[in-house]
Amino acid sequence: MSIIIPVYNVESYLSLCVESLLNKSYAKYQYEVILVDDGSTDKSGIICDKLKSKYENIKVIHKSNGGLSSARNAGIKVAKGEWISFIDSDDIVIENYIKIITSIIKNYHLDIVMFRYLPFNEEKYLDNSLRKITFNKASFKKISKKDAMDALFDGNYTNYSWNKVYKKSLFNKILFPVGKNFEDVITTCKLIDKANTFGKYKDILYFYRQRKGSILNATDPNKKLLQIQNSIQARILQLNFFNTHKYDYLDEVANHWIMKDCMDYISYLYENSLSKNDFYYKVVNILENYSISKRLDSRKQVLKLKLYKLSPTIFFILIKLRNKFD
Repeated sequence: MSIIIPVYNVESYLSLCVESLLNKSYAKYQYEVILVDDGSTDKSGIICDKLKSKYENIKVIHKSNGGLSSARNAGIKVAKGEWISFIDSDDIVIENYIKIITSIIKNYHLDIVMFRYLPFNEEKYLDNSLRKITFNKASFKKISKKDAMDALFDGNYTNYSWNKVYKKSLFNKILFPVGKNFEDVITTCKLIDKANTFGKYKDILYFYRQRKGSILNATDPNKKLLQIQNSIQARILQLNFFNTHKYDYLDEVANHWIMKDCMDYISYLYENSLSKNDFYYKVVNILENYSISKRLDSRKQVLKLKLYKLSPTIFFILIKLRNKFD
């Protein structure tokens, strides 16, 4: 197995990430770790080389900055393993990550395995008992392609690339889109479409760090608005993929998530008194044409959407009033 870790300016987190992976399981299980230094300007590149000198199964790639997709693609290109796993360089995995993943892929001969994750802010708040779980056969289940696609909209699994393991051959004609944020939304559905056998593991194997300054936690209002815009664009591409490849049963849930992002977009724009641009009017058009889903839309979402459709002016006045008294 090849484990690809893209690295960019994470000097405070990188060693902890790699050490969480290369623990006592290192001597028993054959796998490689590929650290892709994506043009870091801090000490991350130096740390990569130090880790390489410490562990014989670590490879290091130093490249100019190209973004997360570019780094992942560079790792895929040199990977030697039959399966590929991704880990973000500020995250942590459980102590038995390799042992559990290896047990699943070898015993069940799967193309894709997905597992649960847990968000966290600081290591000290993690329950150590969660980090030392062992393989539990009762936690594993073979699933259909339909179940795997449905899991993209299940918050326990969702679109993330790093809580899944893939047969390397799936990447023969599929790579991550360079220069795009929310690249997982666009790519994971394509990999599932290409695969034939799937498994779901319900235990937590991965800890996802939520930190300020990361792509998904922008604090600058304009960057945050652009982040929401990127999410909408990625979900529209995903919806188009579903329609093109005959996954029509996913239309309702895919449109539901697009609507949620669109409501977030216009709300955030007005909350922060940001300027309207061409994309704003695309969002308005999406919301005006959205058909309410009785199955998926909450009562609060329906009320907000109806109010917006009835009178955008009143909707935005209420947003400003709410902010004033918060």
